[in-house]
Amino acid sequence: MKRQVHRVKLGGELGLRDADGVREQLLAALHDHASVQIDISGLTAIDISIVQVLIAAQKTAKHHNQSLKISAKAEGPLQKAVRRAGLLDRPGTAPFEIQWKGTPLDVEDDPYRG
Repeated sequence: MKRQVHRVKLGGELGLRDADGVREQLLAALHDHASVQIDISGLTAIDISIVQVLIAAQKTAKHHNQSLKISAKAEGPLQKAVRRAGLLDRPGTAPFEIQWKGTPLDVEDDPYRG
């Protein structure tokens, strides 16, 4: 298994029809690399099925003592999908680690906090 960070770029509109392909792509990356960085800056739309794939991939990485990080634009498609699904139950919390604008999202970074 290679130690360098492997980058996976996801873009365009991703939905249910893409979920299996994204899952296979992420599992292959985790099979070959100890550290994976997912760049979703090119996403224009995402639905909950892809969010579920991302959560599962991060849990798989953690279970195998690997690193899988997600970089996303704050207020971009991923944050909107996560919020719409009710997965940000408190301002600044998420069911998985996301780097909004290069830093992990916390209450101070959350543009929707009260």
